[in-house]
Order: sequence, then structure tokens, then C-alpha cells
Amino acid sequence: MVRGLERVLGLYSHAQRSLREDLIEVYKILNGKDTVDKATFSKLSPTASTLRGHSMKLFLPRARLHVRK
Repeated sequence: MVRGLERVLGLYSHAQRSLREDLIEVYKILNGKDTVDKATFSKLSPTASTLRGHSMKLFLPRARLHVRK
């Protein structure tokens, strides 16, 4: 593709499109619009009930060893 043409046409890069698609899928799973079980997909944060604005914060466990990262 010609350099700079993406901006003129209003196109997004591949990384931006992939991120957008992933965020849309997470939204669908968390709101029950997809057939994936929420419990196997992720856990909600234990502090989700005390958050301002929303209660859908995801819990991401930290890796104990560098190998698991």
C-alpha cells in the first residue's frame, strides 16, 4: 500500500483492527451475546463491586515465574 494512503482513506492498521476485534469479542462474551461460558473465559475482579463507573473489570492473574509470562 502507498505510504500515507491509509490516513487519506481513513483505514486502520492491522494491529488496530485486531485489537478492535478482540475488544468486541470480549464485550460479547461478558454481556452474554456469545455462546462462550464466562467462567472459563475469565474472572471478574474481586474489587469490581467497589469500582466507580462499571463492575466488569477483569482479573488478570500475575505470573509467578518469568517462564509463564
